[in-house]
This record gives sequence, C-alpha cells and structure tokens, in this order.
Amino acid sequence: MATGRQSSMPNNPNKPFLSKESILLLGDGFCFCAPGQKKYYPFSDFTGNLEENLASFVQQQSLSDQVQWIVMNAPTAVVPSLNYEEELQNSYWESFSVKTTNPLKSHISSNGLVRFVYPYPQKLADILSNPIVIPSFALLYDRIMEQSQSNFNTQIYVHLYTHHFDLFITQGTRLLMSNSYSQQNEEDFMYYLFYAAEQLKISENNSTLYFLGEFEQYTSYYEGTKNFQKDIQFIDTHQGTELDVNDPVPFWNA
Repeated sequence: MATGRQSSMPNNPNKPFLSKESILLLGDGFCFCAPGQKKYYPFSDFTGNLEENLASFVQQQSLSDQVQWIVMNAPTAVVPSLNYEEELQNSYWESFSVKTTNPLKSHISSNGLVRFVYPYPQKLADILSNPIVIPSFALLYDRIMEQSQSNFNTQIYVHLYTHHFDLFITQGTRLLMSNSYSQQNEEDFMYYLFYAAEQLKISENNSTLYFLGEFEQYTSYYEGTKNFQKDIQFIDTHQGTELDVNDPVPFWNA
C-alpha cells in the first residue's frame, strides 16, 4: 500500500459512546464512567474480596440499579443469530484458548444480526441484584454498525486501548471479521492489523480505515498506519472534552 493522505471525520460528535453510568471491567482495574465523570481504579488499590469491593464502590457512589457493567477483560465469541443455538455456547467458546470458570451467556446486537457469547461474572452477580452485564464487543459493534450500514465498501474499524486493540471489518451490515489482539507497541499493532488485511485480501484502494477516536498516546500508531493505508478517518465522540493522556480506555465516555 502507498502513502496517502489522512482525513478526519467526526461521527455524531455530540453523542457520547455510553448512554448511562457504566463500570468498565478491565484486566487490572475498572473505570467508572458517568456524564461529566471518568476515573480509573486499579485493583491493586483494593484489599480483600474483589467482588465485594466493587459492590461497596457502587453503594458509596450511590449508583442506580441501572448502572452497566461492561466486560472488557475477556474474549467474546461472535455468532450469526441465524446459526445461534443456546445449547452450543460451550462450542462457540472453544475457539478461544482462554479458559473460564464463569458461566457463558449471550447478548444480542441492536440490529439482531449477531449474538455475543461471553463469560458472565457470576461472583459479582451473586452480590449485586440482577446487574446489567454487557460485553464491550457488543457496544462497539452497535456503534460501528451505525456507521457501516450505509456504506457497502470494505471498512476497517480499530479500537485501541491499553495493551489491546479490537478489530472489526465490515461491508454495510455484513461483519466480515472481528477479533481482539494484545499489543505493546505500534509494531505489534501493525503486524496484526495488516495480517488480517492480507487474509481478507483488502487493499488500500477499496477500503477505509476508521480509528475509534484520535488520542495523543496513539499518535505513533496513526503515523505508522499512514504509510500503508490511503484513506484513514477518525470517529470522534469527545468534542470539547479534556482527556487524560493515561486513560486506559479513552474512546469510552458518557
């Protein structure tokens, strides 16, 4: 792919990504998001039972029963709704090398086309009363499909966050592939990104790459991508919002 221009196109600039108070469950901590608020809490700051600490946090913050618990620290299997059978959830999960002792549950996308199979945090649910638990992949998919559904060219969507990135490749309402990858630097990121593009035989001339947000800590990732992808755009939901350069999940806001 040849070096080309970079374009920026805010999408729904006044619409936050999250519609309500949310707690994002990460591998080493959690992030609380509410309108006008966002703070990261590392698990190392807490002692004792993790689930009880999370429940205490909810009580101390006087959060409503409608707070969303977003699971970001586990893989998610994406299954076409037409092929989904609840009794086969374990089979869908077996494609991952990650083992889980939690029960598997599913969440259906807003457009009804896919289901997301993910480990349900049972210990947390035992302490809280009917928590609203959603895999992060499902919310990302819903927002991406808002953008993708009217464009039948190949579109690549990248969600960067601490030590990971999520990748979705679409054509209109079709999801060609989705996956999550570990990354420690831009070299890791570029390797997995363009490996996926090669597998699907995607060229720069027939595709657009969308980054979910544009953030200072990932400048080198954007610059590296410009050397290989012609049409790069940004989906921005942080118009006028001050962001912490150390935010582990900068695209997520309420």
